[in-house]
Amino acid sequence: MSLDELSSHMIRAELSRLGARPWSEIEVLGACDSTNDLALERLRAGDAGRFAITTETQRQGRGQRGSIWRTPGGQSIAL
Repeated sequence: MSLDELSSHMIRAELSRLGARPWSEIEVLGACDSTNDLALERLRAGDAGRFAITTETQRQGRGQRGSIWRTPGGQSIAL
């Protein structure tokens, strides 16, 4: 799936088709350093809603116990 095909509408439709309860907002980015950092910024700014941030490329993500998490373009989706 290319970024052109990746949209919040398509993600929400597929989650609904699978019976999942989608987030109130789904943000789709081409690239970012860390989806966790962006989510923390939103929470610190007072956004308490249910949201998801997805990206085609993540450059400086963090996993559990400090592991490095990178998502090269076209190979996965980071949430």
